[in-house]
Amino acid sequence: MINIIRPEYVYLKLTPNNSIRNNNTHKLAKSINSLYKNPLQNIQRRELKYINVIGNDILFNCKYSIVINPKVVYFIYIEKQKIEFYFIVPKHFLSIIKEKINDVWPSITVAQVDSIPMFGEAAVKHQLVYTKEDGLSLA
Repeated sequence: MINIIRPEYVYLKLTPNNSIRNNNTHKLAKSINSLYKNPLQNIQRRELKYINVIGNDILFNCKYSIVINPKVVYFIYIEKQKIEFYFIVPKHFLSIIKEKINDVWPSITVAQVDSIPMFGEAAVKHQLVYTKEDGLSLA
């Protein structure tokens, strides 16, 4: 039996307190890159029972889980007189990402919010897509 485990995500709103320099942004990119795992590392075995029969180990009642690789999204919401910055991060990596954000941009306030603003139908949307759909695309 194969079970698929999808990551849960939380929304972080970034509010700059004053001007911010982007000299150390590569540190944040490296920590996001470290979230990537090899597809074979995403397969987990659960409920294993080994029985030794005549010197051979036999495996019974084996369940497998496949963990979907988490992603981190940087989201910018812009209106005429308003601009907001958000990160969408996996819940189990929340403390690591918050720590790196505060290391890279020390004069920023990071707050966890319940939702992000939605765009209207007439909005102009831009999206950056990597050539490879994995964490190593940052390189």
